[in-house]
Amino acid sequence: MAQTVVIRDQDLVGGTNYDWTADNIYVLDGYVFLEEGSCLNIEPGTRIEAKGSPSNGVDPSSALIIARGAQIFAVGTAEEPIVFTAEGEDGTFDAIEDRGSWGGLIILGRAEIGEDGGEENIEGIPEEARTTYGGGANPINDDNSGELRYVSIRYGGAVLSGDNEINGLTLGGVGAGTKIEYVEVFGNADDGIEIFGGHVDIKHAAVAFCGDESFDTDESWAGRGQYWFAIQYPQDPSGNEQFGGEHDGSEADDLQPKTVHTIYNATFIGMGPENDDANPAGNIALRMRNDVGISYNNSIFTEFANKAIRIQSPTTDRYLADDFQMRNNIWGNIGDGESAEQIIRVDGADQATVINKILAEGNQIVPDAEFSNIITSISRFPDGMLDPRPNHPSLAFENVFTPTDAWFEAVDYRGAFDNIDNWCLGWTNLDRLGYFGDFVATFELGANEVGFAINAVAPNPANSNTTVFFNLPAASDVKLYVFDMQGRIVYSNAIGKFAEGNNTYNLNTANLKSGQYIVGLVSDAGSVSQKLTVVK
Repeated sequence: MAQTVVIRDQDLVGGTNYDWTADNIYVLDGYVFLEEGSCLNIEPGTRIEAKGSPSNGVDPSSALIIARGAQIFAVGTAEEPIVFTAEGEDGTFDAIEDRGSWGGLIILGRAEIGEDGGEENIEGIPEEARTTYGGGANPINDDNSGELRYVSIRYGGAVLSGDNEINGLTLGGVGAGTKIEYVEVFGNADDGIEIFGGHVDIKHAAVAFCGDESFDTDESWAGRGQYWFAIQYPQDPSGNEQFGGEHDGSEADDLQPKTVHTIYNATFIGMGPENDDANPAGNIALRMRNDVGISYNNSIFTEFANKAIRIQSPTTDRYLADDFQMRNNIWGNIGDGESAEQIIRVDGADQATVINKILAEGNQIVPDAEFSNIITSISRFPDGMLDPRPNHPSLAFENVFTPTDAWFEAVDYRGAFDNIDNWCLGWTNLDRLGYFGDFVATFELGANEVGFAINAVAPNPANSNTTVFFNLPAASDVKLYVFDMQGRIVYSNAIGKFAEGNNTYNLNTANLKSGQYIVGLVSDAGSVSQKLTVVK
């Protein structure tokens, strides 16, 4: 049985190495600083909990703060993630009701930031020497604050005072020497991940059901991101604007440095296009303002209640001057409409000029009726029906822009996932609570109770093609899936609207390898499946 180890601020001192191991549960009691010169190593599978009401009677909540010059190496695995969560969280916490149960994880570094003097105190906690970030007059842009890998941060964002909360993961002036991959923020009361300047890069980041922005960048962040996933809660009670990404430039008087942060392969799912009345301030996929330079590429944005983009002056000036681009993205099922003029808001520049540039850069606005064939399945509840992987074939596999920066992986799809692997499985709270579930298990073999049935798949075994014979109890749109025996979707397609009674569909199996598969159909009457063997 794991032993409980309470950690208070005085327990960690500067210039010391610490090892936290999976055979203990570490409980943060108040604001705990890892001070300059110290290194914290956290073993895979370690659980860190945090008190909502610290024992010192002073701090309003608990948080772990990695100060400038300190390093954290929280390196988990997909099988044994490292978890930061509220004290006593046992899997029954609610994504909305229990967010804000503690503070969050804060990492500070010495890289360049867009503030007068090049330094600032991090938001959310009282100012003192250890809360300073940025490199001042001599920034260290490759500063190394350590590594986060397979880390899940849950139910944070404690409200410390009016309009003063802690983000799930806060990065202030963090340098490019720091490695962040496979990090999740789940059910945070404020922003999911907020970045204040610096040069840190982030790959594979998932943010779910936060009370404010999913991803927030400020003070001229100069980093890169790839494979970012965000999903928001419907009719969120916070009443916040809840942008998928809110992006700001420098706050220095001279608006320096003029950086551009670049994102490839994001999938952002808003609170649902029907929820604008619950969020009158505006649920928007991307807001760009304060002279920011931000380039999104090969990404998918959907289900936002208000707008796809709001771009504000002087960011519009930088965009029209071609300081940054937005290439080959997909927008669909956005609340305000289906035309560019309806879903793109431009402040401080001619709307038509900005929209023409956006459309010329390979971006696509997909009509609502067609968008359902892009993302496999959207659900915001733990019902096993969230599958953010794209259907194949679909527009997600067309018109893909190839990055020129070798840090980015060149892939053949748009969005955060391919059609095979969901990189969130195994280590995230989303998976643990059953949001993804076993999608194959939702299909019934043969016929279901209302008469929806696959009567046969023939020939079976198949070589280059086969025919699916099926019966519908009433006319319906039908979607077809082919799964391998590991439950991965190897083919999916919205195959059309079919009449009541017996129907057929010719399935091309030429690109399938020899092996066993499951053919599944989804209609208004439910879901059914049959086994298929392919022999080459």
